[in-house]
Amino acid sequence: MPTLIVALHDILTDPDHPVDLTALPAAEAAERIRALYGAFGDGVEVSISDGVATITLPEAQARRTDQALARFAEAYQASQRGRYPQAIRLYKEGLEILPGHVQSRRQLGMAYMEAGNPAAAKTQLIQALQLDPKDAWAYLILGNLYFHAEQDYGSAERYYATAHDLAPD
Repeated sequence: MPTLIVALHDILTDPDHPVDLTALPAAEAAERIRALYGAFGDGVEVSISDGVATITLPEAQARRTDQALARFAEAYQASQRGRYPQAIRLYKEGLEILPGHVQSRRQLGMAYMEAGNPAAAKTQLIQALQLDPKDAWAYLILGNLYFHAEQDYGSAERYYATAHDLAPD
């Protein structure tokens, strides 16, 4: 089973209504984290110790992994050709098998943005950041989303700054 070890203050909750998980009792914080990671299937396990969450995601069936990776490759090619509905469908099919694939979840968010669905894009990008809070590209794309789709320049600047801090180049 894949395991993530993340400081509580690095776990991205809803960006429009953030929650300080460090201020909650451990049991309540663990329950909120389980809910945040619910899209990754049943059996998400969370333990909290000294401000750090250990999140164990359920393992996808090994024989289906190759199928998911093939879907991701097809989805990437479709998005490069501007075929966003096809890319979205293929990314979603692959993510049903490998819900913890950060790059594909981020790319799905980008495909949703290009297809004109910023709400769905935001959901996927936040889930990517829940899996990898240090994914600079996801922060950059969220910055673009807030800048262009929502004209929320303060939030855009915050996400751009985080992306820059994580990957200055």
